[in-house]
Amino acid sequence: MRRKPGPLRARQETALAVIRASLAERGHRPTAREIGAQVGRAAGLRSRGPGAASCGRPHAVRR
Repeated sequence: MRRKPGPLRARQETALAVIRASLAERGHRPTAREIGAQVGRAAGLRSRGPGAASCGRPHAVRR
């Protein structure tokens, strides 16, 4: 059984408004960076926290 979704948080409302405005003005969705710039997140919408697409090994540096 699915739960009924709750109300959006302020940041989610802002992101949704940015997406809707971009669709109306430009005809396509904004990039994650554009959304992040409007909502106040420098890295966009995704979090790069622990375990996010990481194998746990240090990355090799090419020279």
